[in-house]
Amino acid sequence: MDHHCPWFACCIGFRNHKFFIQSLCYITSFCGWLLLLSGHELYRFFADQDFDLHSYLLLNLVFVVVLSFTFFIAVGVFTAFLVYLLLRNYTTIEFQNEKWNYSKENEAQYEFDSRGKRRKLGHIYDLGLKNNLRAVMGDSWAAWVLPIKVTSMSLAPGQRNGINFEVNEATFEKLCNNAKLQEQLDRQLAEYRDRLRGSDE
Repeated sequence: MDHHCPWFACCIGFRNHKFFIQSLCYITSFCGWLLLLSGHELYRFFADQDFDLHSYLLLNLVFVVVLSFTFFIAVGVFTAFLVYLLLRNYTTIEFQNEKWNYSKENEAQYEFDSRGKRRKLGHIYDLGLKNNLRAVMGDSWAAWVLPIKVTSMSLAPGQRNGINFEVNEATFEKLCNNAKLQEQLDRQLAEYRDRLRGSDE
């Protein structure tokens, strides 16, 4: 699941994530187009040097400009954020969990360089921009633009259920290596603790 959307009154997830992003792109495009058209008309009204005192401005036009600008900015920022998450193969929940997780439960997702500085290993589901886009939106430009179901065609047979997903093998190997190192360190610390307890007795 990506998140629950109060505006669509449903959960956005594996089966409808593509359509949700497409609808946001359509809304942003429509608001941008409406802003251009209505803004041009409003500009023509004020830029025209020949208008007289008896000419009037339609209040509807002003409302359309204000609303289209507001929705273009608001929905556009949200769309850009979700496309950014899509290109990194994150869900909204994963992003929020990583951003606001102040506990140390994700310590295994870091590695240390030769100077002892932490470096993030990366997201295990990040397959690269093209593959991330293909996994959700489909294989072709037509599938990206048209609201047709493509998730079953663009995924491997074992990954069409919304539970199993392809992983980045390099990141997976690093995470496994970190887990092995952590287990080895835990064993060594336990042996050291047991030796200390044995020498105290």
